[in-house]
Amino acid sequence: MCLSVLLWQQRTSPQLPLSLAADCLSKLARRSHCIETLKRDILLLVTLALS
Repeated sequence: MCLSVLLWQQRTSPQLPLSLAADCLSKLARRSHCIETLKRDILLLVTLALS
């Protein structure tokens, strides 16, 4: 859910406030059951943001 919020905001204006994005990533990290899953999700987010 959190990643989809971050990705959705990439396509809209205005941009997501940095504090909200940081909070969302922090929640994602706390809820992650597996560090590999978290790394994969963050790589996906970065890849989509750069495309």
